[in-house]
Amino acid sequence: MNLNGKIILAAASFVGLTLGIIFFGGFSLVSEIEGVRTEIVAQRNDAAKMDSRILKVRQYREFAKKEESNIKKMEGLLTDRQMPDFIDYLEESAATSGVEVVFSPSISLSNSDEDWPSMDYQADITGDINNILKLVKKIEIGPYLVRVDGFSIEAGINQSGSAAKNQVLDMKWTDPGTAHILLKAYVKK
Repeated sequence: MNLNGKIILAAASFVGLTLGIIFFGGFSLVSEIEGVRTEIVAQRNDAAKMDSRILKVRQYREFAKKEESNIKKMEGLLTDRQMPDFIDYLEESAATSGVEVVFSPSISLSNSDEDWPSMDYQADITGDINNILKLVKKIEIGPYLVRVDGFSIEAGINQSGSAAKNQVLDMKWTDPGTAHILLKAYVKK
């Protein structure tokens, strides 16, 4: 090989080596830059979310300051987890309504993804139908936040002499009856 061929071969080798270094070095550099870019985008998104949360917290603080008395009233609607006041209220309401009631814990059949914690109770009530309805009304308008999930009532039905012949039933609101109520009492977090 002559001198020109050796020079061209050396130049070609040098150019190939230089292009290889640039290609592999540039490829790793570009991939590293892309990784840094995605990390920066993720951090910007996180910062935007954090800014949004901070804004919501500030708005809530302003709202809570304005509505402090209403929030305290609302917290008064929630029962304590031990619930002695709530159960005492229900028993006292039953006594003043003239019915007998037995309360027991119940297994919740509702959605477990609710935002607010609650405790479920069932009540078996016996007494006059009118008095049972009075108790239900007291529970509805009572001082606690309670949801009635289920309500069934069964009344004692009397047949009068003429009604027995005609098979017509005559129900009186003062007849004895039983009721079953499923209650969901919302508790403080």
